[in-house]
Amino acid sequence: MTGPSPRVVMLSIDAFNPRYLLPDVTSTLWALAAEGGYAPEGGWCDLPAATYVSHATMLTGVSPVRHRVITNALGDLGYPERPIWAGSPVAMQPTIFDLLQAAGIRTAGVFGDQVLVTVVRAE
Repeated sequence: MTGPSPRVVMLSIDAFNPRYLLPDVTSTLWALAAEGGYAPEGGWCDLPAATYVSHATMLTGVSPVRHRVITNALGDLGYPERPIWAGSPVAMQPTIFDLLQAAGIRTAGVFGDQVLVTVVRAE
């Protein structure tokens, strides 16, 4: 009999400053980090430092030049066609969700901003 299959949980708290990850301030997050792993200095992001751009970078592993999400402006921009400067509303490179699905591994994503589901191809 085999044990349960391994699980990976990646937690991204948009705009959370890692200096507040302390046992007496954020005890539950601290416990999760202690059981797993975390970046004590936080992460680096490409510019522009915007939610959709940063999450596309994090989940594709490539820069905005390659994944093409370069702005949070994804809705109606007031133009008859999407301007080139607005980039793509969807990551144009495989994300971790794509790669795991191709390997036959189940995935799930929970997002506070449901637009991210489409941006990072987590459908």
